[in-house]
Amino acid sequence: MGTIRALTMHKGEILLCSDRGVYFSKNGGCTWFMRDPTDKEFTDIQSMGNEVMGITSDGRVYVSSNGFCWFRRK
Repeated sequence: MGTIRALTMHKGEILLCSDRGVYFSKNGGCTWFMRDPTDKEFTDIQSMGNEVMGITSDGRVYVSSNGFCWFRRK
């Protein structure tokens, strides 16, 4: 999974961002699956209500409702 940068809980899943993308686990971290092999290189990921927020090293903020599709928040 690469270098782990942050973890958050979102809608019953654990989401993890690393230097290789976003991963998820539905069983408390026993198994992990890639959610988004993104090139955004998130340094932090947080659950914010119904959305997940990813922050990049250059300060850009992206949001997603499911961790698959990310949209830049302006």
